[in-house]
Amino acid sequence: MAGPEKPRLHRPERELKGFAKVELYPGETRRIEVAISARDLRYFDPAHQRWLLDGGPYRIDVGASSRDIRLSGEVMCEPAQTAARQLTLDSQPFLILDDPVGYEKLHAFFRSRLALDDNGADQLIGYCRMSFVGIHSTIAWFAGETITEGEVREVIDSINEANRSADRRKSRETPLSSQEVGAIVVP
Repeated sequence: MAGPEKPRLHRPERELKGFAKVELYPGETRRIEVAISARDLRYFDPAHQRWLLDGGPYRIDVGASSRDIRLSGEVMCEPAQTAARQLTLDSQPFLILDDPVGYEKLHAFFRSRLALDDNGADQLIGYCRMSFVGIHSTIAWFAGETITEGEVREVIDSINEANRSADRRKSRETPLSSQEVGAIVVP
Protein backbone atom coordinates (compact mmCIF):
# COMPACT_ATOMS: atom_id res chain seq x y z
CA MET A 1 0.00 0.00 0.00
CA ALA A 2 1.29 3.44 -0.84
CA GLY A 3 0.30 6.18 1.59
CA PRO A 4 -1.42 9.53 1.20
CA GLU A 5 0.01 12.32 -0.95
CA LYS A 6 0.68 14.70 1.97
CA PRO A 7 1.18 12.75 5.21
CA ARG A 8 1.68 14.62 8.50
CA LEU A 9 4.78 12.55 9.24
CA HIS A 10 7.46 11.00 7.03
CA ARG A 11 6.35 7.51 6.08
CA PRO A 12 7.77 4.75 3.87
CA GLU A 13 6.84 4.75 0.19
CA ARG A 14 5.07 1.39 0.66
CA GLU A 15 3.77 -0.46 3.71
CA LEU A 16 2.54 -4.05 3.90
CA LYS A 17 -1.03 -3.89 5.24
CA GLY A 18 -2.35 -7.32 4.38
CA PHE A 19 -1.48 -10.55 2.59
CA ALA A 20 -2.83 -13.97 1.79
CA LYS A 21 -0.83 -17.13 1.24
CA VAL A 22 -2.41 -19.49 -1.28
CA GLU A 23 -1.29 -22.68 -2.94
CA LEU A 24 -1.95 -22.79 -6.67
CA TYR A 25 -1.28 -25.49 -9.22
CA PRO A 26 0.28 -24.46 -12.55
CA GLY A 27 -2.31 -22.55 -14.62
CA GLU A 28 -4.79 -22.35 -11.72
CA THR A 29 -6.35 -19.00 -10.76
CA ARG A 30 -8.24 -18.09 -7.64
CA ARG A 31 -9.95 -14.94 -6.35
CA ILE A 32 -8.45 -13.72 -3.07
CA GLU A 33 -9.86 -11.05 -0.76
CA VAL A 34 -7.74 -9.14 1.74
CA ALA A 35 -9.65 -6.74 3.98
CA ILE A 36 -7.90 -3.49 4.92
CA SER A 37 -9.65 -1.29 7.46
CA ALA A 38 -9.14 2.39 8.29
CA ARG A 39 -7.43 1.20 11.47
CA ASP A 40 -4.81 -0.61 9.34
CA LEU A 41 -3.86 2.69 7.67
CA ARG A 42 -3.27 4.65 10.85
CA TYR A 43 0.11 5.54 12.36
CA PHE A 44 1.23 6.84 15.74
CA ASP A 45 1.86 10.60 15.86
CA PRO A 46 3.99 11.46 18.91
CA ALA A 47 2.91 15.13 18.82
CA HIS A 48 -0.74 14.12 19.30
CA GLN A 49 0.10 11.08 21.46
CA ARG A 50 -2.36 8.93 19.51
CA TRP A 51 -2.98 6.96 16.32
CA LEU A 52 -4.07 9.08 13.34
CA LEU A 53 -5.34 8.54 9.81
CA ASP A 54 -4.42 10.99 7.06
CA GLY A 55 -7.22 11.88 4.68
CA GLY A 56 -7.07 11.76 0.92
CA PRO A 57 -6.34 9.16 -1.72
CA TYR A 58 -4.33 6.04 -0.91
CA ARG A 59 -2.94 3.82 -3.65
CA ILE A 60 -3.40 0.10 -3.03
CA ASP A 61 -0.93 -2.13 -4.89
CA VAL A 62 -1.39 -5.89 -5.26
CA GLY A 63 1.43 -8.13 -6.33
CA ALA A 64 3.56 -11.17 -5.78
CA SER A 65 6.10 -8.83 -4.11
CA SER A 66 6.80 -5.10 -3.78
CA ARG A 67 8.81 -5.34 -7.00
CA ASP A 68 6.15 -7.33 -8.87
CA ILE A 69 2.98 -5.16 -8.74
CA ARG A 70 0.19 -6.66 -10.86
CA LEU A 71 -2.81 -4.54 -9.89
CA SER A 72 -3.25 -1.03 -8.46
CA GLY A 73 -6.28 0.88 -7.29
CA GLU A 74 -7.10 3.90 -5.20
CA VAL A 75 -9.27 4.38 -2.13
CA MET A 76 -10.31 7.66 -0.54
CA CYS A 77 -9.88 7.99 3.22
CA GLU A 78 -12.02 10.35 5.23
CA PRO A 79 -10.43 10.57 8.68
CA ALA A 80 -12.05 11.68 11.86
CA GLN A 81 -11.31 15.25 12.89
CA THR A 82 -7.85 15.52 14.43
CA ALA A 83 -7.25 17.62 17.50
CA ALA A 84 -4.81 20.47 17.06
CA ARG A 85 -1.21 19.82 18.01
CA GLN A 86 -0.21 21.02 21.50
CA LEU A 87 2.46 23.67 20.91
CA THR A 88 5.36 24.48 23.24
CA LEU A 89 8.33 26.85 23.33
CA ASP A 90 10.31 24.06 21.67
CA SER A 91 7.87 23.58 18.78
CA GLN A 92 9.45 24.23 15.41
CA PRO A 93 8.20 27.51 13.92
CA PHE A 94 6.68 25.91 10.81
CA LEU A 95 4.34 23.88 13.06
CA ILE A 96 3.03 27.12 14.55
CA LEU A 97 2.97 29.07 11.30
CA ASP A 98 1.19 26.35 9.30
CA ASP A 99 -1.68 26.71 11.76
CA PRO A 100 -3.85 29.71 10.68
CA VAL A 101 -4.48 30.67 14.32
CA GLY A 102 -0.76 30.41 15.09
CA TYR A 103 0.18 32.53 12.09
CA GLU A 104 -2.38 35.21 12.95
CA LYS A 105 -1.42 35.43 16.64
CA LEU A 106 2.34 35.41 16.01
CA HIS A 107 1.95 38.05 13.28
CA ALA A 108 -0.08 40.27 15.64
CA PHE A 109 2.51 39.73 18.40
CA PHE A 110 5.38 40.79 16.13
CA ARG A 111 3.44 43.87 15.02
CA SER A 112 2.56 45.02 18.52
CA ARG A 113 5.67 43.95 20.45
CA LEU A 114 8.27 45.01 17.88
CA ALA A 115 6.28 47.90 16.33
CA LEU A 116 6.50 46.32 12.87
CA ASP A 117 4.20 46.99 9.94
CA ASP A 118 2.59 44.08 8.05
CA ASN A 119 5.58 43.85 5.72
CA GLY A 120 8.09 43.71 8.59
CA ALA A 121 6.04 41.11 10.48
CA ASP A 122 5.73 39.00 7.31
CA GLN A 123 9.48 39.21 6.76
CA LEU A 124 10.23 38.12 10.34
CA ILE A 125 7.74 35.24 9.99
CA GLY A 126 9.54 34.20 6.80
CA TYR A 127 12.84 34.05 8.68
CA CYS A 128 11.26 32.13 11.55
CA ARG A 129 9.61 29.61 9.21
CA MET A 130 13.03 28.45 7.96
CA SER A 131 14.31 27.64 11.45
CA PHE A 132 14.46 24.08 12.75
CA VAL A 133 14.92 25.00 16.43
CA GLY A 134 12.14 25.89 18.88
CA ILE A 135 10.04 29.02 18.39
CA HIS A 136 11.43 30.84 21.43
CA SER A 137 15.06 30.26 20.42
CA THR A 138 14.22 31.30 16.86
CA ILE A 139 12.54 34.53 17.92
CA ALA A 140 15.42 35.32 20.30
CA TRP A 141 17.86 34.78 17.42
CA PHE A 142 16.04 36.99 14.90
CA ALA A 143 14.46 39.61 17.17
CA GLY A 144 17.10 39.72 19.88
CA GLU A 145 16.85 38.99 23.57
CA THR A 146 14.32 41.80 24.11
CA ILE A 147 11.45 39.30 23.81
CA THR A 148 11.25 37.16 26.92
CA GLU A 149 10.42 33.48 27.19
CA GLY A 150 7.33 34.45 29.18
CA GLU A 151 6.03 36.65 26.37
CA VAL A 152 6.47 33.87 23.81
CA ARG A 153 4.84 31.39 26.21
CA GLU A 154 1.79 33.70 26.47
CA VAL A 155 1.43 33.73 22.67
CA ILE A 156 1.81 29.92 22.50
CA ASP A 157 -0.73 29.48 25.32
CA SER A 158 -3.22 31.72 23.50
CA ILE A 159 -2.77 29.69 20.29
CA ASN A 160 -3.27 26.42 22.19
CA GLU A 161 -6.38 27.76 23.94
CA ALA A 162 -7.90 29.01 20.66
CA ASN A 163 -7.26 25.61 19.07
CA ARG A 164 -8.71 23.74 22.08
CA SER A 165 -11.86 25.87 21.86
CA ALA A 166 -12.15 25.12 18.13
CA ASP A 167 -11.62 21.39 18.81
CA ARG A 168 -14.39 21.41 21.43
CA ARG A 169 -16.77 23.08 18.95
CA LYS A 170 -15.89 20.54 16.25
CA SER A 171 -16.30 17.58 18.60
CA ARG A 172 -19.83 18.72 19.46
CA GLU A 173 -20.62 18.90 15.72
CA THR A 174 -19.12 15.50 14.77
CA PRO A 175 -20.70 12.16 15.72
CA LEU A 176 -18.54 10.15 18.14
CA SER A 177 -18.26 7.11 15.87
CA SER A 178 -16.61 9.05 13.05
CA GLN A 179 -14.23 10.72 15.53
CA GLU A 180 -12.93 7.35 16.63
CA VAL A 181 -12.85 5.34 13.44
CA GLY A 182 -12.64 7.24 10.14
CA ALA A 183 -13.82 5.60 6.94
CA ILE A 184 -12.46 4.22 3.69
CA VAL A 185 -14.61 4.94 0.67
CA VAL A 186 -14.03 2.84 -2.44
CA PRO A 187 -15.15 4.63 -5.61
